[in-house]
Amino acid sequence: MTESVQPVPHLCDLPADVARIILQYLLYSRDYIDNDISDESQTTTRSSTTAPSSSSKQRVVSCAKHGTLTACAIEEEGDGLGCLVRLQLVNKVFLRWVKRTLNDLDVLGSKQLPLWIRHSTGPEHTNSLIKYVSVSCPALQVIDFSDCANLRLELTDDAFCLVPPVTPNLRQVAIQYCRRLTDHSLVSLGQHCSSLEILIAAECPNFTEHGVAALAKGCPKLRGLDLSECTYVGDEAVHAVASHCPDLHSLHIAHCRDLSDETVEWLAESCPSLEVVSISGCKTLTDRSVLAIAKHCTSVISLNVHELKRDALTDAAIEYLASRCTKLKHLVLASNKSLTDASVAAVASGCRDLQTLSLSHCKAISDDAIKALATHCTQLKALQVAGCRLLTDAALEAIASAFPELQSLNVNSLSSLTDAGMETLATHCNRLQCLQVAMCSNITPQALKAISVHCPGVERLGLTSFKGLTQEALTAIGRGCPGLISLDLERAGLSDEAIEILAECCPRLESISLKRCVGLTDVSVLALASKCPCLRAVSVERCVAITDVSIVALAKSCRLMESLTLTGCKALTDMSIEAIANGCPLLESFSAGLCELVTDKAIIFLVERCRHLYMLNMHSCPNLTDAAIQALATSCPHLNHLDVYACRNLTDAAVHSLAQACLQIRHLDIGSTTLSDDAIDMIADSCPHLEIYGY
Repeated sequence: MTESVQPVPHLCDLPADVARIILQYLLYSRDYIDNDISDESQTTTRSSTTAPSSSSKQRVVSCAKHGTLTACAIEEEGDGLGCLVRLQLVNKVFLRWVKRTLNDLDVLGSKQLPLWIRHSTGPEHTNSLIKYVSVSCPALQVIDFSDCANLRLELTDDAFCLVPPVTPNLRQVAIQYCRRLTDHSLVSLGQHCSSLEILIAAECPNFTEHGVAALAKGCPKLRGLDLSECTYVGDEAVHAVASHCPDLHSLHIAHCRDLSDETVEWLAESCPSLEVVSISGCKTLTDRSVLAIAKHCTSVISLNVHELKRDALTDAAIEYLASRCTKLKHLVLASNKSLTDASVAAVASGCRDLQTLSLSHCKAISDDAIKALATHCTQLKALQVAGCRLLTDAALEAIASAFPELQSLNVNSLSSLTDAGMETLATHCNRLQCLQVAMCSNITPQALKAISVHCPGVERLGLTSFKGLTQEALTAIGRGCPGLISLDLERAGLSDEAIEILAECCPRLESISLKRCVGLTDVSVLALASKCPCLRAVSVERCVAITDVSIVALAKSCRLMESLTLTGCKALTDMSIEAIANGCPLLESFSAGLCELVTDKAIIFLVERCRHLYMLNMHSCPNLTDAAIQALATSCPHLNHLDVYACRNLTDAAVHSLAQACLQIRHLDIGSTTLSDDAIDMIADSCPHLEIYGY
């Protein structure tokens, strides 16, 4: 019998206290796997029975990548699924939790998702799921598959290519992180979806010039395109986009390695409406590209030119950019070491609406540059000047006096800063949310106490190699900044008691680094496990007193774990690895180098259960053999980074398995192994973007 349906309000329509409860759940919890749906027939039946029976408009709040809030997961207008205009793969357990939590308020009624997701990792389930939705919902205009990895769905060409032929009205598609898709999916979009306006396809490493060219030819209305980290995309693809998509407003081609200045010049001339451009990490580009953007794209509001060709970006190019692109709000100039104060002064004078600026590692920048910003750019909210070693307290005083709305500041590695400057900053910039003060040798715990008093909204704090960090100062930070979600305490000489207090005060912690905090024991990790269940990234590298006891507890309590670094914890055994395999299904990055007691058995168990692994570091693990690497290659084809330095029991067979299955691998450390030259040459030929270390 069809359930009665009541409208589900948008988050913004709910009472403030209710919205806050949902938002907190979205940010700090991820119970998204449900086991009570056992077959596809149930999926289809339940989806059908919960569809609207009459004309209605519905909005469902959902969980997106990394738990951040999405405005609408599903919007329905008109009669039933046939009029569904937006689809995002989400989880029904979340909505069930919301319904249960808000039951007394009678907000959600009996509505559930018209699409149910069951516990399955096989591509055959994904195919049936996508096929059902695409056939049932021909009016779809927006699809977001970017969270497929977190939902344990392996999206393939076979599944995705079912969608475009039956949903010709698609306008927006998000498939970032869908690493198994190839050019076939782009070709299908180009053939069937001529109205496509936005495609987000970052980190889809199998896309090439051919697929992007086909997409551009078939989708002339494209206004937004993100191909960041698609390393096979180069001049031909960007030229095709420029030629066929004249209304392009946003283009991200960061780390697309084979681009030339000539192509960017053609792009800028052909697409004068560009407003957002990222060519970060394109190390073949020079100031010619920046000059072309400045000349033709005067409406640009966001530009990222981080780390172009070494010493090829000049003050003259930035001065010209600032004179032409006066609407700039977001600018990244980091790691362009030839830039001087003249560039910053020009930007400050010409771009007075600037809100975010990154100058990190522009080593010629001095206090005068910051004073120029303070004079003209009063709307600045985020500033990164890490590694600009000429800066002094005078820069902090200028920041404090001019930017009361500042939310993010990175001053890492600035040895001339002192407590006086930091106290002035804390007093005036009390809306800070993110502060990085790592390796600032003249800043002491006294500055941290000022931050804890004046900046209660700090959520992210970097204190790597902080001089003389005390338990008292860390306690003050924990109590003064209870919303802390990320904390870096690398090389801090802290006691277990300090970490216990911190865990008690900051239960929403998601990321903590205790690397080389050699005085810590299981007590610290047990405290984090019991008090901070939302942890996603933990490093206890070189904490030699850590044992299986605390790591097992951490794995059981922190099931959202995505990155775990245990390198140098030599007391750990297979027991820890097996607990991680059972408790942390979302694990993407794992390091257990120098854990000499760990064996093949545990690593095989881990990779078979944590199939989203893209980084594995097992250097100097003498018990590692070909069997573990072969299992890794079979279970984790998206592997990007592997370190097997000094794993001397590996043979050429391990390399052969990687070359056949892990074509996306980019970093391989094989130093101090006995692998042959022939094996190394073979994997280098199979994986053209691979960087091999120790060879």
